[in-house]
Amino acid sequence: MIHTAQEITDIAKQIKARIEKEYNTKLDHTIIGAVYDEEDQYWIAIGSYELLGEKESFFYHISDKTGELIKTLDKDGYDTYLPEEYTEEEKEILKEWDEYEKEHPEDFI
Repeated sequence: MIHTAQEITDIAKQIKARIEKEYNTKLDHTIIGAVYDEEDQYWIAIGSYELLGEKESFFYHISDKTGELIKTLDKDGYDTYLPEEYTEEEKEILKEWDEYEKEHPEDFI
């Protein structure tokens, strides 16, 4: 391991602040610690918050090698804050869909 749990916790707090600023949102979780995934060799920083009286978690997967964010996962396992990478085929499909939507707005009422 290159980083310590405390270093990753601090990095996760910086990432959280950057996400809040970039997406103009407030993330209600508090970073409470980090655990190391030996198999995949990355850190998982854990954010905790309460929703409807129940404790929920939010996760930051952070590279041990670079200290950079790999992905974020919400309580349902969705990668919520990194932009999606699309294949050329997916980009073409999205472009066609946008064109269809412009030509047929009545289908989207």
